[in-house]
Amino acid sequence: MPRKRSLKQKVFLTILAVSILLFLAVNGVNFTLNCMDTMQSYKRESASDLKFAVSLIDVDYLEKIYAEVRDVYENTPDEIKGDPFSEDYKALLEKYIDDDFWKAREVLVKCKEQTGLDSVSLLMMDEEKEAVVFVIDGYELSGAYYPGQWLSQEITDIDTPDQIREIVDSDIKMFFDRGDLNGWIATNYVEVRDSNGDLLGYASGDINITDFVGRMERSLVIYFLNLIVLILIMVMLISRSLEKKVIEPVNKLAKTAQDYTKRDKAVEEEEQVKEYFSELGLSTGDEIETLWESLSDMEKDMNDTMRRIREMAAEKEKVEAELGVATKIQAGMLPKKFPAFPGRNEFEVYASMDPAKEVGGDLYDFFLIDDDHLCLVVGDVSGKGVPASLFMVVAITAIRNIARTVKNIPEIMQRVNYQMCKNNEESLFVTVWLGIYCISEKKLRFSNAGHEYPAIYRASKNCYELYDTEHDIPMGIMEDIDFSEDEITLEKGDKLFVYTDGVPEATRGDDALYDTERMLKCLNDNADKDGKGTLDAMTESVNEFIEGAPQFDDLTMLYFEVKQ
Repeated sequence: MPRKRSLKQKVFLTILAVSILLFLAVNGVNFTLNCMDTMQSYKRESASDLKFAVSLIDVDYLEKIYAEVRDVYENTPDEIKGDPFSEDYKALLEKYIDDDFWKAREVLVKCKEQTGLDSVSLLMMDEEKEAVVFVIDGYELSGAYYPGQWLSQEITDIDTPDQIREIVDSDIKMFFDRGDLNGWIATNYVEVRDSNGDLLGYASGDINITDFVGRMERSLVIYFLNLIVLILIMVMLISRSLEKKVIEPVNKLAKTAQDYTKRDKAVEEEEQVKEYFSELGLSTGDEIETLWESLSDMEKDMNDTMRRIREMAAEKEKVEAELGVATKIQAGMLPKKFPAFPGRNEFEVYASMDPAKEVGGDLYDFFLIDDDHLCLVVGDVSGKGVPASLFMVVAITAIRNIARTVKNIPEIMQRVNYQMCKNNEESLFVTVWLGIYCISEKKLRFSNAGHEYPAIYRASKNCYELYDTEHDIPMGIMEDIDFSEDEITLEKGDKLFVYTDGVPEATRGDDALYDTERMLKCLNDNADKDGKGTLDAMTESVNEFIEGAPQFDDLTMLYFEVKQ
């Protein structure tokens, strides 16, 4: 017969082995996965932030500044370039710090501030010398590098070109360093490419992970303390395991049931949930053990259910909070101050946007290109919610940047369309009506990329009418397309009403549409009102028509009137 072990030995060996193995396995795996998941999250979010920052800089300027920096770096004699911080070398670089440079750097600085990155920089590599050459440094101005200054391992602890390529190709790898001032820093890199897809260099971003490292260190301390506590508990269990084999287990079950029913479920947090019955570890080999197993399973099911409820509630709160911030950010990007141009009596402009969800995909904008030209824009992104709002941000940013430097409307539309087609993995598109009004000539030139026909009020006719022109296709669908341009002359008292499809396609509970005829009737009934009065009347008319039905689409309107 096989040698029998005493009950004390069985209890001791079983509890010791199982508890230690499970504790080490579960906590070890959880600790490792938590670290990896957090670093992947840092990697993914910082890469997305860097790509977004680069996308906001005009690609033509990117190619230009990279070419200029490469030229001065490669063609400067070594006796000058050998010391990247010498006054002679810095003097050669100052000519590249122009207005366009400051605009591009401001994009990096704003992206850094909005994303929480410690720094954002554009770089290129010197493979032969294993040096990193700065193109645009978004670090604090007092410590920022000139375009063309370089660093290598001989000067400071910096990544080599091979290490940077490893980081770019990896899903989790980043460069880690600890400084006396900033603590632990993780650096990520993404590629910067020209309009042809050729590699220009890299964008780098620093993330402060000091808090994360501190949490991991504290977790390790808690882990070993818990292990000590577990060993002490096992000793107590072993000393009690040889007591009465029936009464003791029954008493434990009864006491545990009392504790379980008296626990404060309202204040329990997920990481503090205690498995009352599972911790008993009863192994009597009879009906008591069966009862204990049933109670343990019931407890686990209830804990899992409560955990899922907490997760759903936390996720809902997180989404609501994030959408609230997104709504404020989006609203802040659109002009809200009226009158928009105090002191300019030649015209009046007024606009509003009411999103169907917390954030919307519609956009409007108006700004003076110079003292004699006013740019007017209304657009509608396909889709709803957060994806559409992000696409809207890209669209309105591209329009603002390009329209301020280019007055030719077809060229503006082409360049904006090119920006919208880049990295459009979700296949979104945006309809855009864009016009430039020459104040001195009272002429309005405009282009329509798949947008609704505007309504024009002629003072001589005393009525609004749709201005039917040929449509071009929406932006974001095809890169190489041409856009047409129309021109009309406006007189004193003439008005323009531009809107998105959320107005005519507002839907009532019986699926009836508000339609264009009702819109024109409302406009003509309120033709004597100013911009605010016209838009308020239109909003009230739409709301009365839908009779409380959920808003299906964003409601965006822009009013323009020639005053003199």
